[in-house]
Amino acid sequence: MNVKVRPLTTAEARPVASPSGQAVHSVRNTAGPEVKSRWKRWRSHSCHSSPDFRVIRFAVASRVTVIILSVLSDWTIPDHEPDPSVARLRVSGWLSAFTRWDAARFTAIGMEGYMHEEDYAFMPVLPMAISISARAAGAVFPLSGPEHFVVMGLLITNGCFVLAAWLLYRLGLVMLQDQLLAFRSAIVFCLSPANVFFSSVYTESPFAACCFGGLLLQELNRPLQGAILFGIGTGLRSNGILNAGFLLYQCLHVTLQDMQKGTGLLQTLLANTRKHVLLTLGVAISIGPFLAFQVYAIQKECYAQGVQGGCGETDEAGQCSLSEQAEQPPAWCQASFPSVYLHVQKKYWQGGMFCYWQLKQAPNFLLAAPALALTALGVHHILRDFCKQLRFWKREEDLRPQRTAFSSLCRAMRLCPLLPHALHWGFLAAYLFLCANVQIATRVLGSGCPIFHWFLASLLFSRNSSKTPWLLKCYVGTFNCLGLIMHPNFLPWT
Repeated sequence: MNVKVRPLTTAEARPVASPSGQAVHSVRNTAGPEVKSRWKRWRSHSCHSSPDFRVIRFAVASRVTVIILSVLSDWTIPDHEPDPSVARLRVSGWLSAFTRWDAARFTAIGMEGYMHEEDYAFMPVLPMAISISARAAGAVFPLSGPEHFVVMGLLITNGCFVLAAWLLYRLGLVMLQDQLLAFRSAIVFCLSPANVFFSSVYTESPFAACCFGGLLLQELNRPLQGAILFGIGTGLRSNGILNAGFLLYQCLHVTLQDMQKGTGLLQTLLANTRKHVLLTLGVAISIGPFLAFQVYAIQKECYAQGVQGGCGETDEAGQCSLSEQAEQPPAWCQASFPSVYLHVQKKYWQGGMFCYWQLKQAPNFLLAAPALALTALGVHHILRDFCKQLRFWKREEDLRPQRTAFSSLCRAMRLCPLLPHALHWGFLAAYLFLCANVQIATRVLGSGCPIFHWFLASLLFSRNSSKTPWLLKCYVGTFNCLGLIMHPNFLPWT
């Protein structure tokens, strides 16, 4: 895919200082002459030395390294015995390192379908992909048992990671106007603090590929194709519905641009009917898989003939077995707007406003603290830049009465293209902090927010004299080491 970097206007080319005070590392700054000449030399080499190939090669090397270290960790450290209610999947050999925690759930759903109530916390696209690919491979090769489901899951997730790294680099070229920072961000993604999850049978890698690819298509003015990727992402992770916000933001921006010309709201909507219809359709595509999954669960557990849906008995592991049904449908079916996902999150993972805020969960808040702190700093930086632009153009507007009311807002939005990313990043982090099992924040933000990696890379490679780069390197290295030690051995690193 040939992505052309958009030229900057004179106003856009003004450096914006990073939190460290170094404009050269700002996520809105262009590359300097030295950087440009360096990249010209890179591009003059063969295709094997191109930045695209280097990103792909580094991503593949990182996955091989993580897989090998995970297996070695599993072999050398005795496994922790988790609570009996935690799903287990018995596989032989080196594959056991990749069946921990949620990976066992996804693989089991791919093998058997949704058998337990808490399985509905896991969206269906990855289990479907594992099931289809494993059965297709089984038709060609003499495979049997859960091992080939795990192998297919690993191939899918690690292949998607390599694709996601390349898409992040391409998206960075378009959004950052800085090739070196785009390249470094892709490398930082390959060294993510949530690295171990990207190589296990988790949804993080496929979701990142869908998210980054959808955003890239949006920037290339292909909103419908981007919405399709957003929809697939929603089928992988429920927080994918937030990606519809990028389409809504684009719709708002188009409307304000027309209204600043003095056109009324109704005339603006009528003049851009086709564009607004496409964006509205894109929103529906983005959130549709989540709604369809809820409808499927309602039909299966609440209204299916012969299935009354309760949880009268549990299996040996203490899980709610759907094969042993009570006579009455489950309580969540009686709600005005029944949602099995919200019910399961609240019942099994303490989902809900402040429900996770318990003293015993303090270690999990500490695990999420670095990612949440980075988010707060990054969002503050982008919003501060936007407010500066807005105040500047507001003063210009006051000096030129002929300008319309929305001109300053439109200019500020145009000159701060990272604003929707910052809003999405901040909202998702706030939800995780207030309403969810907060320990998943690092992997959720790392897989769903490209700006997380852009901002982290801008700080890691900062040339200022503060200790921030050194502290961030310690953070990335420590979380990688702890993840590779704890997760493959069933220690609490989820």
